[in-house]
Amino acid sequence: MWVTIGLLCIVLAGPVQGRPSWATSEGNSCSSCHGVNLLTGKMQVSSTRVLTDLGTQLNGKVRGHLKTFRATPGDVVTLSVDVLDGYDKFAVQLKRLETGGQVNDQNNLLIWSEANSPDNIWTRQEVNNPPYFTYDNGQNGGISGSVTPDSYTFDLLIDANTPPDFYDLEFAVAGKADGVGLWYQDEHFYLEVLQPDKAALVAQILAAIDIIDTTGFHDMSEEIEAAQTMAEVSPRNLGKVQKALIVTLAVAWPKDLAGAAVLFEDSAQALVDALTSEDLAAAKTAAAEVHNTQHDLSHVVYEWLSAHPAETTN
Repeated sequence: MWVTIGLLCIVLAGPVQGRPSWATSEGNSCSSCHGVNLLTGKMQVSSTRVLTDLGTQLNGKVRGHLKTFRATPGDVVTLSVDVLDGYDKFAVQLKRLETGGQVNDQNNLLIWSEANSPDNIWTRQEVNNPPYFTYDNGQNGGISGSVTPDSYTFDLLIDANTPPDFYDLEFAVAGKADGVGLWYQDEHFYLEVLQPDKAALVAQILAAIDIIDTTGFHDMSEEIEAAQTMAEVSPRNLGKVQKALIVTLAVAWPKDLAGAAVLFEDSAQALVDALTSEDLAAAKTAAAEVHNTQHDLSHVVYEWLSAHPAETTN
């Protein structure tokens, strides 16, 4: 499942460089300096295929379809962003953690704390504004010169008292490049905090894994592998895979299961794409992969269920 990354303001005047912390004096927005070039294709929120369109949010904004991460109070959710092309120098930012709910009540606040591992360092930037975080690349105050594409994650612990709602967060990336100058791109995304009903979650997971396990990925993989042309592949396979994918996307997978679920979603989507385009070679590869990821997901689901007996009996 995947967050918006906001780049610090980087200003060059001779040898002087801006730093990710400078946005504290610019309303937490690196775009005030870097917005001279608003680019696309440089970053994207990742690790979630779930899209949500709230229409008009409670704050009056219309965001359209946004990628959506899901969690229940007390859970840790991993927000993820990919920097696809950072040019020469860039920085990554996560912000808007202070914004209110956008469906139930704007007075609902996301109560959170950082839960990153010691080797995944994000710096909390805060003066008089609400805090934002910038990734600490271990050099130049957070400015990265690393080879892209690269991925960044932020583990956010959702406090048990956080009200269920949709929260509008943002990742941003800002930087400087020869021939381009200062540049900036951001992406909003939703964090949906769900009702903390573990029994309902277990029931949802059980129903989903039953549908996934009975789709017939083993037989499907053998059929596609043996086919010489797409005419030998049953047209029903596409609908079966699409159904399993839709079911998987509808589940608010706990953190312990989310990684396996994303791998299954990615491989299932690859098979859907191959079958839709009637690309037999791609279908053979994708069918074998989704067969493996389906088994892996099923395995970790039943391990998780056996480790949560209290939730299954509430």
